[in-house]
Amino acid sequence: MVREEFAGADASERKAAGDKRSHDFLMQALAAERPQDAVLSEEGADDPVRLRSERVWIVDPLDGTLVEMGSAGAKVASIVQGLSDVYVHAGGQFEWDSAAPVAVARGAGLHTSRIDGSALLYNRADPKLPDVVVCRPELAEAVLAVTG
Repeated sequence: MVREEFAGADASERKAAGDKRSHDFLMQALAAERPQDAVLSEEGADDPVRLRSERVWIVDPLDGTLVEMGSAGAKVASIVQGLSDVYVHAGGQFEWDSAAPVAVARGAGLHTSRIDGSALLYNRADPKLPDVVVCRPELAEAVLAVTG
């Protein structure tokens, strides 16, 4: 549908339209199914009520728009699949860039932390995360010795 409507648009305009549509879809679905929950979304306005909410959804509707950076999700998936050992990002990200990949990593038994070894904290007033480490647990001590 976006492709048809934006046939004459450039790639960035199509990506923006896709981001908006996926954001709108997720917001409507979450409002219908979880009306008491708050949302922090890359594509939406930040509502400080999320800081007092019992449950918060942190979403990046279509991760990977900045292709040059690559997707944190793809990098974490590479570790989950055993194709890579370590992912370190020290250039700053937003919570929506790493929330889902970190949840998947934790579910797979991987180590997740900041580069100094401290816990990754989400749903903060400032949604910028300075750094993230994801690695196989047996490598965590050695990785943190170098990064921390």
